[in-house]
Amino acid sequence: MVKATRILCACVFFARLTDHKRTCRELAILEQGARTVRFAHGSRQAPANSRYPHSSTTHGKLTMQQDLVHAIKSNPKYHELVSKRSSFGWFMAILMLVIYYGFILIIAYAPSFLAQPVAAGWTMTIGIPIGVGVILAAFALTGIFIHRANTVFDELSNQIKEEVL
Repeated sequence: MVKATRILCACVFFARLTDHKRTCRELAILEQGARTVRFAHGSRQAPANSRYPHSSTTHGKLTMQQDLVHAIKSNPKYHELVSKRSSFGWFMAILMLVIYYGFILIIAYAPSFLAQPVAAGWTMTIGIPIGVGVILAAFALTGIFIHRANTVFDELSNQIKEEVL
């Protein structure tokens, strides 16, 4: 049980870390896009009245990136994205933990329930389909999270990119 708990906790941690890395990766993509920005007069040097007044090919890149990151972080849709993604991720993680630990608690405190045969004359017990259900629930919850990430979260990311760039 301890080994399974460690594996489950590692999976939850990895999912949260991957979620955070995805947000950082999106920011990096936006920053990379900003590095290749060509200004209206064709050079990398920004005009005096530009949004990025200190942009140049050397020190200005850092300033332009900082301005872009600040613009993203100050965007209300970015805060909405981070909030929605974080709360949904925690909800899904807690739901999976409840399913998993519920199964473990039934194993620990009601093994006779799980030892009942599925039907009269069967050798398969109720515990086997419930155990398979726990595994399938993990796949289903992963699919639900991926679907939501590809629809709601990606749409918000695209809106942020359109507004900022």
